[in-house]
Amino acid sequence: ESLGRSVPRKPLLWFVSTLILSFGCMAGVVTMTSKSAIVDLWVPADSEAKVNYDYIDKVFATSTNDVNVIFTAPNGEDNILKSTYFDILWEADTLVRSLSVDFEGTTYTYEDLCMKNSVDVCDHSGALEFWGHDKSAYDAITPTTDANLLAALAIDNFPGTGENVIYNPDCFGGTITKDTNDYIETAQSVKVTWWLQNQQACIDDYLCPELDFMTKFQEEMEKFVKTKSSEANLAYHTSRALDDALGEAIGADIPLVGAAYIIMIITCCLSLGKGIRHGCARSSCSLAGGGVFCVFLSTLAGFGIAALTGAWFTSLHALLPFILVGIGVDDMYVIVNQFQLTRESLDLEDRVGIAMKNAGIPILYTSVTDFIAFLLGSTSSLKGISSFCVYAAWAILFDFFLQCTMFVAILVWDHRRKEAKKMDCCICIGVTESEEEKPRFSRAMSEEMFGKPKKAEDLYIRTVSDAFEYFAIWLDKYWVAVVVIFLAWFGVGIWASTENTEGFDPNKLVLDDSFFKTYNVMNKKYGMSTYDAVAPVGIYLPDVDLTVAENQVKVLELTESATNLANSNGPISSWLVSFLSYLGTDTDVCGTAPATPCDYSSTGVDLTDAQIKAKIVSFLAVDEYKVWATDLSLGTDNSIEASRTWLFHDKIDGVKEQIDAMNQIVDLCNAYTGFEGKKVFADSWIYVYVYQFVVFFEELMTNFGLVLVAVLITSPVVLKQPIAVLLLLVTVAMIDTELYGVVYLYGDNVNSLTGLGLVMAVGLVVDYNAHICHAFFSNSDPELTNVERLRLTMKQMARSVFFGGMTSLLGLLPLAFSQCEVFRVFFKMVLAIILLGLAHGLIFMPAMLAALKIEPPKGIVSAKEKQ
Repeated sequence: ESLGRSVPRKPLLWFVSTLILSFGCMAGVVTMTSKSAIVDLWVPADSEAKVNYDYIDKVFATSTNDVNVIFTAPNGEDNILKSTYFDILWEADTLVRSLSVDFEGTTYTYEDLCMKNSVDVCDHSGALEFWGHDKSAYDAITPTTDANLLAALAIDNFPGTGENVIYNPDCFGGTITKDTNDYIETAQSVKVTWWLQNQQACIDDYLCPELDFMTKFQEEMEKFVKTKSSEANLAYHTSRALDDALGEAIGADIPLVGAAYIIMIITCCLSLGKGIRHGCARSSCSLAGGGVFCVFLSTLAGFGIAALTGAWFTSLHALLPFILVGIGVDDMYVIVNQFQLTRESLDLEDRVGIAMKNAGIPILYTSVTDFIAFLLGSTSSLKGISSFCVYAAWAILFDFFLQCTMFVAILVWDHRRKEAKKMDCCICIGVTESEEEKPRFSRAMSEEMFGKPKKAEDLYIRTVSDAFEYFAIWLDKYWVAVVVIFLAWFGVGIWASTENTEGFDPNKLVLDDSFFKTYNVMNKKYGMSTYDAVAPVGIYLPDVDLTVAENQVKVLELTESATNLANSNGPISSWLVSFLSYLGTDTDVCGTAPATPCDYSSTGVDLTDAQIKAKIVSFLAVDEYKVWATDLSLGTDNSIEASRTWLFHDKIDGVKEQIDAMNQIVDLCNAYTGFEGKKVFADSWIYVYVYQFVVFFEELMTNFGLVLVAVLITSPVVLKQPIAVLLLLVTVAMIDTELYGVVYLYGDNVNSLTGLGLVMAVGLVVDYNAHICHAFFSNSDPELTNVERLRLTMKQMARSVFFGGMTSLLGLLPLAFSQCEVFRVFFKMVLAIILLGLAHGLIFMPAMLAALKIEPPKGIVSAKEKQ
């Protein structure tokens, strides 16, 4: 109330000072740090999975990057194995080989950056391997007919490497047919991959020529795809594709933010105060624009404060302007509504003071609840969630501050403009009210007084407030049916919650037309992803002494044990098996070799420190063994500092199976103590995606419980009655349970993204329900019956709650037209939050108040307030 009385005295001072403070906070955005890597955002920083991931990146820095393409025939044709399509495939190969990039003053060609294979030529895989990736060998097919093409594909070993031909997803996809000799005849798609090096600088600083090469590949392949669009369907991909696609998604929907603000301004102009239905003198368009301006300032200021705290900015933060413009205007509606409910005969200072006294507590309560909900969300170990919640929490708190100060100053100016009969949005023009307008305005004001409600039969519906008052009468009669319906829906929510499944699809994070998504969709459609049902998993041995035969055998035993797990299998890919085979033919180790090689595969062989260093070097110098260099980390003296062995996870179609697979092999490694206390561990690329689900549900339930505790602590200050606090808690719990079930009804998976909606839901649904509860217990006149208090409550507050919810929905409506699926999913979540929140706040909560007949606390009403 004191704040409300001080602002009318010096509105300009309040406006300017808060504006300067807002701009000062905005300056923090210059310190903003943007992040897009999934391993940074969706894997807990202190988790074993993240620690292992960082170790692997640091120690095994010789892993590869890649660029690749998938081709399919156009117009629904089922066979890609035709010479015209392979001509295009070779054009793509020529394009890749011709690319070069300038990096730090040096020009790098494809030959400089490619990963070399065992015969020291650039490594490739895919359909062009049938000609050894040699264009001249393909050109030698004379004539180049479809029949001759199939004849060239009818071989048993690839030229150059001599490897056995297997028609696997690395080469061909979709429906494959073979002839009587088991050679391929038709296929729906082909794939080619070009392998690149991955220097340590790519990992540490994300700065290396290979990354620039991939960017150049993406740019040139985009042009190539367009030129060939009528001849073939092409999709391309690189190792950096997801990071680039996420970065592209951040700014793609900026025009929708502008649309959201325009929609909000128009909506507020039509609905705030008396809207525009009472003419230019009594409309509130400038007031509406000022309120939305406060929301805009609070969003930028909140971003600045959050950036100063070190919180990261991610692609998901593009959601925040929509959320904040949607929920930020709620306080504005409550303040204006309470101001209109005061008598015009009072001084402006008194009116604003009383309005802020009546509105201040509920909007403080709901803002603090929103702030706490997001603040608790910021404690998540998943940086993607925690950074989002930090930005949202500060923006919401700053919006509350501006609505109570800057917006009130604008409200004062707007009221003085009306008193001076100046035109809305153009105060230099005076307006004279017609006699016809004056009584209509007076009648509208009288309808919103605090007086004792009329008899039900005398109630005439002329305004939205009247409609809600009439609805209160209906609820008092039929509350039993209303409660039964809501309890039935709650039961549906419980059932749907038990049916939820967890899942995470990176394709939802990027734009619909992103090359990353196009490639992944085609890759999956034609079954060309070798990791849909299986995933490679490595067993890592840091600093294990492999000079000892016993340790060599234990490594082989551990790997073999891993293949016997329920969700893990072979074939085993082990450098150690090849190394022991090599040693069996070495005369320094096996004196009888090569006439009679030694078999060390089950016994291992003891070596001196000098021996193993020398033999590892000679082992990796052999062409057929060069491939194992990426599975060994050697010191400067050629000592083995770390090594890894590969096998596969299988039967991992769902998140549950992936978590089981991860836990099984992790537990096996943790329990293995055969290496003199040296810890071994397992890791797979899927762990980056899976680990969030290990902690997600527990964190979600913990945060939800803590928010309920916060509501329990703060609610008695506002609601006074313990039964009202309990009713609010039960209602919030019901809504969140129903929302969790809605995820299943929508056909979506539960993951960190839907979890953001559930975190946000707590604050919003408290808003819708707490305002009704507070208004009900504020009507403490002992002469009023329970139904009369309910009628006054709905008349005074329901309109503000309803329009607050609708404006939130309209503010978020542009998200339904987002180019990014995750934003559309989030819109569906928010749609459910708002509709369920309004339904419970405006129907279920009043029905329960009618049913329970709760006596409000006996308050003391001043004569001025009663007047």
